[in-house]
Amino acid sequence: MTKKKIAIPGEKLCSATKAIPGENVIVKRQKIYSAAFGEVILDKENHIHVFPLREVNFPRKNDLALGIVYNTTEILVWVRLVCALRNNKIIPYNGIFTGVIHRSQTGMVGDPRQIFGLGDIVLTRVLSSEFIPLMLSTREPKTGIVAGYCNKDGSPLEKRDEQLFCPLCEKPVRKKMSIHYNFKQFRALFFQYYEVKRTYVV
Repeated sequence: MTKKKIAIPGEKLCSATKAIPGENVIVKRQKIYSAAFGEVILDKENHIHVFPLREVNFPRKNDLALGIVYNTTEILVWVRLVCALRNNKIIPYNGIFTGVIHRSQTGMVGDPRQIFGLGDIVLTRVLSSEFIPLMLSTREPKTGIVAGYCNKDGSPLEKRDEQLFCPLCEKPVRKKMSIHYNFKQFRALFFQYYEVKRTYVV
């Protein structure tokens, strides 16, 4: 064995011309991808394998995942995910995983840069977990912003009469809010897991 590293499902390992597919990998368009979360091994015969690690948690399709918005464009919202809520339990991920919300999946009509803002903490539905970035959605009532900030002045937003309100601007803010919005609770929950994982971002 000559080379070792950790890979996640859907991560590109190398070109199919550089190595021979081994265990727990898939080949697509002449490229070899990991099919598991585990240790990558390139053996002496140039076979590339991924041996699964035990007790690992990574995003699954249909997960209700908690993350933070770190970039927005007119088409996509980029999110870093830290944990899932499965069967009323919090499942921390083994690292921070990158996902995107397409404008068609925001649950609101308009520019994603207005509907979400940098630093907003969101609950998202994982639509696909095969490749990075993960495909996410906030179209359900339970998904959306659970701890948000005003895009103009950065003030924490309050929930008033089923909408978000900026206490500094003294007016409502149009954003995709989750029915579970609770600024203090979800901000604390997010950073509880983010601080211990930010050295491993996928």
